[in-house]
Amino acid sequence: MQGMLVLRGQSLREGGPPYALWHTAVRRLVLAAPLDDLEAGLLAAVASGLERLLDRPIPAISIDAPTFQKQLSVTLTALFRRQRQPVLLLLEDLQWAPPESLALLAELAAAAAHLPLLILGAYRDDEAPDLPRRLGGLPVLKIGRLQAAEISQLCLAMLGEAGYSPALLAYLQKESEGNAFFLVELVRALAEAAGQLDQIGQAALTPGLLPGGARQIVQQRLSRLSAADRALLRQAAVIGREVDTRLLRVLSPAVDLPGWLNRCAETAVLDVQEDRWRFAHDKLRDGLLADLAAAERQPLHRQAAQAIETIYPADPHYATALAFHWRMADEPERERPYALQAAEQALTGSAYLEAMSLLQRALQLSLPPDELAFIHRKMGRCLFSVGDYAAAETHLQQSLDLYTQLADAAGMARALFYLSNVAHALGEYARSKEYGRRSLTLARQVDDPPGIARALSSLGAAEYRLGENDEVLRHHRQSLEMAAQMDDRWLMARCLNSLGNVHYQLGHYEEAVPCYHAALELGKTLNNRRGISMALNNLALIAERQEDYQTARQYHQESLRLKREIGDRAGISISLTNLGVIAFATGDFAESAVYMREGLDICREIGDTYGVALCLNNLADVETELGRYEVARPLYREALAVSLGIETLPLVMTVFTSAVPLFIRQQQYETALTLIGFAQAHPTTDGYDQERLAKFLAEIRAIIGDEGEGALANGCMLTLTQAQALV
Repeated sequence: MQGMLVLRGQSLREGGPPYALWHTAVRRLVLAAPLDDLEAGLLAAVASGLERLLDRPIPAISIDAPTFQKQLSVTLTALFRRQRQPVLLLLEDLQWAPPESLALLAELAAAAAHLPLLILGAYRDDEAPDLPRRLGGLPVLKIGRLQAAEISQLCLAMLGEAGYSPALLAYLQKESEGNAFFLVELVRALAEAAGQLDQIGQAALTPGLLPGGARQIVQQRLSRLSAADRALLRQAAVIGREVDTRLLRVLSPAVDLPGWLNRCAETAVLDVQEDRWRFAHDKLRDGLLADLAAAERQPLHRQAAQAIETIYPADPHYATALAFHWRMADEPERERPYALQAAEQALTGSAYLEAMSLLQRALQLSLPPDELAFIHRKMGRCLFSVGDYAAAETHLQQSLDLYTQLADAAGMARALFYLSNVAHALGEYARSKEYGRRSLTLARQVDDPPGIARALSSLGAAEYRLGENDEVLRHHRQSLEMAAQMDDRWLMARCLNSLGNVHYQLGHYEEAVPCYHAALELGKTLNNRRGISMALNNLALIAERQEDYQTARQYHQESLRLKREIGDRAGISISLTNLGVIAFATGDFAESAVYMREGLDICREIGDTYGVALCLNNLADVETELGRYEVARPLYREALAVSLGIETLPLVMTVFTSAVPLFIRQQQYETALTLIGFAQAHPTTDGYDQERLAKFLAEIRAIIGDEGEGALANGCMLTLTQAQALV
């Protein structure tokens, strides 16, 4: 390890913030690398005291939760990349790490091959057997119980030749059963009995020397300490695995703390690494806690909470710990504000499972209606973010009902905004639009500019899917204008992309391109890889429509690379589908099918109904070109059923348009002409599909002349159901 920077991290079993694993490492890394304000703001959510450490103010950042997690991952990886020496990162107790910390580890591990970084993590596989899979299949070095040869090596290392004997080896193997912790403790106990290490081999080897296991070890070590030392040690155990000396000074101001630490170290209860004291092994702390009766624990937790409030007032990083200690002290009124603060902090950091756990606990407390409405709304946001839309809708509806009873228009507007998002995710665009409309009305009523901008954006998103292009243009422009007035650059970037999408769908490419380029530049300024990837994807679509397939492919490949880096599965499926379209347009149908099927699989996994319909349609196009009509037709039918099910008529018209060549190839010209007439007459058929329909019509007329004009006219009179029956 010579020349390496050694960093450590440890997960906490209880009472820790979502990113506790990274706290120590981040505080050390920021000292050796420059940070801009956005990066500092992101990392401040991980490590407390960064303003003092960096000796500069850190402005608050305003980022939605999913973007926060992705940006934090990018920033953490960049922080390691900027180090000027190789880094060894040692992470302990990963079995207790929350999903958000593990997600950061998975991203960092994926990038480690290109960094001067070695990561070693320790975990208990009986508590987290699926951890390697959750970390992307990282290699595992299983450390099982020690075998005879390994026990022999350890004995030689600890005792040397003088203290080693075959009888001792057999004794240690039998008594410890290969458990390294107990083996070391057995050697320690034998050394005490023999007087010194090199006399162990000649001492009597008493069976059952530690029959009480870890508890006996704890008791033996504690017996060497005074009653006062043991009392402070119990308080330290209640606080956590790490010993916070600042808290202990407040709790026991009369104690000679350096002397106490040294005495605990001499008895091997505590150890110190890089000036940070902690329990030498978690089993020692567990043993102390196990001996505490409930009546003893409550005052210790109360004292711990009071000390934290004294030493770290208003520090959000201690909200989770304070909620835990007040809960264990059975003081729900003191617990409640910290539980809500910790939940908000976890939600901001995309730590959804942690946030839900805290919110669920808060729901069990006695709450006034306004706080209950707030918690249901936050719970709905968490559930929406993890894809549990049904449960999200239940909580959001409860929130809306409570806000309605309170006549809280601002609260109602927020609940309706999130209900609009849920309905949109479920493909229920008409309902999404109605929620958005109601949210907008209420936000305007209370003059809430951010709420108005949000509602306009969600309203426009629903109208886009419904093909209501005039309205969506107006609403996205209004949202963009308000975002600019508030200098909300994140919302501005989203609005620009959305506005560009509408112009794209209308065939107004000269208006779409500036929107996408502006969104791209904002994304780069904000270091928002998700926003950059969206803008690149959209610029690729313009190039594709202009038949510049080489440029389109380059944009899509760069967009896909970014989406893979940040784990944007929905975005990955979009890029794969679009690359499949490029392959189709350039005649590589086999490659197109590979892209389409991979995109379809992802869409089905994540529940992207719109994406499923689009991929099915594109796969049907491929099968048509390959002449496998018996395969293509069921795919078109399924694509129609799915797109009709989510009421997205522009996509329905795309499927009808795409199905026309299937009938032309089979010389079923009457059916093809009927579908052309139907789609041309429908108001939601976009400009691009109208161009395709005109080409198909010209192709048929070149073959049969004017014979099919009656079928074309009949198509104009069909209902959706009648047109669907033709396919």
